[in-house]
Amino acid sequence: MIIGLVISVFILIGVIIRFFSMNYEHVSFYITGIVIILGLGYLFFSLKKKNRKIYGIIEILFSISSAYNSIGDLLKNDKAATIKIVIGRILNGELSGLKALQLFTAVYIFIRGLDNISEYNKVKKRSRAFYDFLSKDLSKAEILFHIGVDKSFRNSEGNSYSHMAVINRDLNLIEFLKEKKLLSNQKNSKKQTPIQLAQALGYMDIAAIIEKHDSK
Repeated sequence: MIIGLVISVFILIGVIIRFFSMNYEHVSFYITGIVIILGLGYLFFSLKKKNRKIYGIIEILFSISSAYNSIGDLLKNDKAATIKIVIGRILNGELSGLKALQLFTAVYIFIRGLDNISEYNKVKKRSRAFYDFLSKDLSKAEILFHIGVDKSFRNSEGNSYSHMAVINRDLNLIEFLKEKKLLSNQKNSKKQTPIQLAQALGYMDIAAIIEKHDSK
């Protein structure tokens, strides 16, 4: 986190210096570029919130490409160059300052990509346990919730936490989900919302509670 912040500050300083030293006719070009970068940044931020695994894979692919680009000159058309030879050339100072920074950044992004994939897998595993505990032990489910779970988790049948509460006809669980803001009305793999599932099972009291919650 701190390393990423430091890198971002240096990049921002470089952009500011470049901005004030360039010709006026180039200003619109750079502003357009900044807008595009900010737009892509927002899209990737949204992707990270939605699926950290895909985001992590993109980070890894980008870091590999960036790292290869940074050490391309060191290969000197030597396709047989080993990792040991490349590292030796880096230690001998054959890599320019800018390329070294690019390589350092690529390594950092690679590690962050692995971390995002690891965190995604942990959350998924925790969410499955949370799903199971909802019908067995709410105290343990409470602990897992505070550690962090996937709010949009679905089991193998596409059922959400809300679907499971409906199937069990558990009013206490529905209140628990409402309190944790996990009560949703999204469809499962059978295209049924929790309300529709409750109605199909004849649980009109459950359907009424969820419908009242959705209308707020």
